[in-house]
Amino acid sequence: MRLGERIFPAPEHERHDRVLMLPNGSPVRIQVKTRHTTNSSGDYVFNLKQRSERGATGRGPYSAADFDILAMVALPDMAVRFTADWQTRHTIYASEFPELRRNPRATLDEALMRLGHAHAIPGRADGPEWLDLAA
Repeated sequence: MRLGERIFPAPEHERHDRVLMLPNGSPVRIQVKTRHTTNSSGDYVFNLKQRSERGATGRGPYSAADFDILAMVALPDMAVRFTADWQTRHTIYASEFPELRRNPRATLDEALMRLGHAHAIPGRADGPEWLDLAA
């Protein structure tokens, strides 16, 4: 929402947290993961498992079909990195924070391009000069 996008909460039973509505009306499912602590190198590590309200045992790992974009939020550093790359483990490296703060929208735009939604990036034209990362 801070980036000017139309975001809506997903129903509680879904395996994603938010839905981003693109200008053409297409939905993009976003899973949000937050971290408060870093490892010894100052990096934030995100292991994708769904937690249960009943305890820390969780409801198991996510699958690639559960969401389209992962939003990794490093709370103490007030930084977010988006990705459309499917992995069960992601890391925001300490060296990434200056760029994430300087250009907070860049990783969202990269994820949208990877999904084939270049048309949804503000100020961009969807032409042949565009690198189609979804192919």
